[in-house]
Amino acid sequence: MCYDSPVERNKPTKKGNEVNEVISRYELVEKIKAAKGFYSVTFVKRTTNSLRRMICRNKVQKHLAGGERKYNPVNHDLIATYSMDSKGYRTIAIEGIKSAVIDRVTYVVE
Repeated sequence: MCYDSPVERNKPTKKGNEVNEVISRYELVEKIKAAKGFYSVTFVKRTTNSLRRMICRNKVQKHLAGGERKYNPVNHDLIATYSMDSKGYRTIAIEGIKSAVIDRVTYVVE
């Protein structure tokens, strides 16, 4: 699957079983926060500027160590999620999000 393919603005396109839709970054953030089940996110890491694809899930509580976070991810423009690849909690920088696949729909940031 190619995430960098040109897609007409706001016009869903169909490729195989997936639909591509171009939306704003903050619309995509809301869709990610509301996602039920698994989803994947493609983003640029803040530390290395490398492109990364991560399979995630929200609201996982099984591996919590207890206590409070030392910071609020929202105050730092981050999304807290559970990475299925590394089996741990991770944060994603909102400004680095390029695309996401949620419920077989590929959302691309405009």
